Amino acid sequence: MKRYKVLLLDFDGTLASTFEDVVRCMSDTFRSLGLFPPTKEQVLTTMGLPLEESFRRLLPENTLALNAQELVKLYRGLYASQESQAQLFSGVADFLVSVHASGAISLVVSNKGEQAIRSALSRLGILDYVSMVLAGNATSHSKPDAALYEYDIRPRIQACADGEVLVIGDTEIDLQFANNCGLDSCWVSYGYGDREKCLACGPTYVVDSLSQIMFCDQ
Repeated sequence: MKRYKVLLLDFDGTLASTFEDVVRCMSDTFRSLGLFPPTKEQVLTTMGLPLEESFRRLLPENTLALNAQELVKLYRGLYASQESQAQLFSGVADFLVSVHASGAISLVVSNKGEQAIRSALSRLGILDYVSMVLAGNATSHSKPDAALYEYDIRPRIQACADGEVLVIGDTEIDLQFANNCGLDSCWVSYGYGDREKCLACGPTYVVDSLSQIMFCDQ
């Protein structure tokens, strides 16, 4: 693997195991509306999507008139009020330390809310190793839209060429984002993505753990 100067890292399923948190909060959101909550299998199919799109896919057809933005606000409020059970995946902390020591830049780019990401990064002890957080509610666009890179990320990394940027994520949303932007990508197979769909996106690299990318030794 060649050396990259900028890493665009997904959060859920890439840095941390957050699935149980997401399922619990999604269930609480549905129950607060008097609706039967989605199954874990249904929630899994929406991991990585913008929250509004997740709700559109999970809500029964007769409730689609509900305001998606209000549902997102409710969900994020509930998420912030609950004690997170998220933990870092194996090798993540050492990887981020290596990247930081190398002088490269790690950006967390996620469709998740900024407060939830920053709180988790701080609790998990890795916030100091992340240069920037670009969250779903703090940017003008969402993955996999290439406009997110063009307008929200590219102006912040002007000193680096596109060939020096690597997208790292666990779902096809991340890999589609990389493809749409013309960037190299690394699929982490331990996350929440469907293997067949992710491999069909043609990732540049495939790893079973971020420990396989010991950045300072490249």
